[in-house]
Amino acid sequence: MTFTWKMNSLVCLNRNRKTKLCPETYSTIDSNCSPPLDSYELSHLTRASSFRYQVQVFLAEYIGPLFIYLLFYFRVPYIYSQQDAFTSSSNSVVTLACACHTCHYIKRLIETIFVHRFSHGTMPLRTIVRNCVYYWTFSAWLAFYINHPLYTPPCKSSIIQTNHSLCEAGNFSIHVALNNLKAEGGTKCRKFPLPTKNPFTWLFFLVSCPNYTYEVNISCFYDYGML
Repeated sequence: MTFTWKMNSLVCLNRNRKTKLCPETYSTIDSNCSPPLDSYELSHLTRASSFRYQVQVFLAEYIGPLFIYLLFYFRVPYIYSQQDAFTSSSNSVVTLACACHTCHYIKRLIETIFVHRFSHGTMPLRTIVRNCVYYWTFSAWLAFYINHPLYTPPCKSSIIQTNHSLCEAGNFSIHVALNNLKAEGGTKCRKFPLPTKNPFTWLFFLVSCPNYTYEVNISCFYDYGML
């Protein structure tokens, strides 16, 4: 027997057969089907699925470089010569570079899960692939040269350590400040970020997005100090 209803009906899959649920003005055809969700429940489920989607995207982007770099650092076989397999450099700069790189992406993973707020999961698939290829390839290229058995560091480790620690702390402080700004005003409220008591946020007096200032500083000093 075939039942045909007008628009605004929902589809319920039950025991490999399709049964339609009618609007509130009609009765339910199959008692085993769940009642239709109201607008609040649907919007809540949509926000939850969008958040999970965005988190998974950023986790895929950041977990890759984290493990790829470690593969080069521990010199797994078939990357360098067989005699260098599972060896590590005795140079402290190489170890420091690995620590800085690992801490950087661990910080990003923590921010993705606990700090950042996401709206709608609208990132196209091609953008996800492009971002993953960029992060993973650049990390492999960087790790290959820094962990190479013939690598010679061009500078002292103290410069890298000091700059990296300060910029990472500043970048994290800016992200927390922006997150608190959104939490206070809600998702629909637009506010200008202002410096707080944290000295790392005082860059708001000079630039609009200090988090990118810290990011650029990290990249420049890291690449200059290592390569």
